[in-house]
Amino acid sequence: MRECYRRLLAGEGLSTVTRDLRERGVCGLEGGAFSRSSLARMLRRPALAGLVEHLGEVMGELAGVELVVTREQWQRLCALLDGRKLGRPNGWQHLLSGVM
Repeated sequence: MRECYRRLLAGEGLSTVTRDLRERGVCGLEGGAFSRSSLARMLRRPALAGLVEHLGEVMGELAGVELVVTREQWQRLCALLDGRKLGRPNGWQHLLSGVM
């Protein structure tokens, strides 16, 4: 996880990191290969930064645990992932484009 944070915060793409993990045989918690969405979901977990979350809101910090990343690194990566646009925007060039 630390390596993924370091690489993504250094500017590497999520697809590149995911592909590298697959090639190296690194598996997720359930033993399956990572996808872009599963890796992003895992990296967004507040517990990695020692935070407790309830209903999407950070409620406090976990005591006596080893942090995977700092709170600042977690916030930066979440902001980076939230700021990425997914897919191509709907176009208005053709009737019903992006709808069907």
